[in-house]
Amino acid sequence: MDNPKNIAVSFRVNEQDKQQAALIYDALGLNLSTAFNMFLKQTIAVGGLPFNAQNPAYGAASDPAVIRQLTELRQSSVN
Repeated sequence: MDNPKNIAVSFRVNEQDKQQAALIYDALGLNLSTAFNMFLKQTIAVGGLPFNAQNPAYGAASDPAVIRQLTELRQSSVN
């Protein structure tokens, strides 16, 4: 099997976030490049983000159908 070609990837991040992440990865014996490659491999392995990316503010109370039903219930109890 051929060795896959490595390419350079460039993206912008908050400087403080980068420094903090680099310290954490360093304590784990990793550099940013290795950690990013691990992130990509896990993304491929799980077919999505390798962590929970749900909006903690979202819930049943923000579901449009639930809001509509609650509104109807409130209106019917007033009448």
